[in-house]
Formats: sequence, C-alpha cells, structure tokens
Amino acid sequence: MSADNKKENGKEELERLFSQHFVKTEIFEKKDAKFLATLAKYRETADYNSSFEFIKEDFDELREDAKLLIKKIHAYLKLKKFIK
Repeated sequence: MSADNKKENGKEELERLFSQHFVKTEIFEKKDAKFLATLAKYRETADYNSSFEFIKEDFDELREDAKLLIKKIHAYLKLKKFIK
C-alpha cells in the first residue's frame, strides 16, 4: 500500500465514522459531514500541491460555515458534559 493510499483511507475512514456516529444518529446533519469532507479535501490539496491558491472569497465563505459547525460541536460537547 502506498503512502497516498494510507492517507486517503484515513480521510475516508474519518468521513465514514463521522457519518456513522453523528449523522446517522442525527446529532449532526449531512451538510456538516459534507462540509468536513470539503475542508479535508482542501487541506489535502494544499498539503500536496505547492501551486494551490486559496482565494479570499472561498476563505470567507468557509470561515462562516466553520464558525457555525464549531458552535454545533461546542453545544454537543457541552450537552455531553465533555466541556463546561
């Protein structure tokens, strides 16, 4: 197995587990899983493509979506008493 396959399998495993444990149980929505997959893809592209450029408009949109997801995650962690 190549190093690229291991990384891809880890990303796919993360997506599968998030869907299994959080989307199917309706803790988070499908759009949250899709957003996380989008962020993972951007990260992977930026890590391995030195010519990749992220434009401000893309960042601004993703930042707002990330803030919303962070609020959802924070609320869930509070509900489960993992944080105060």
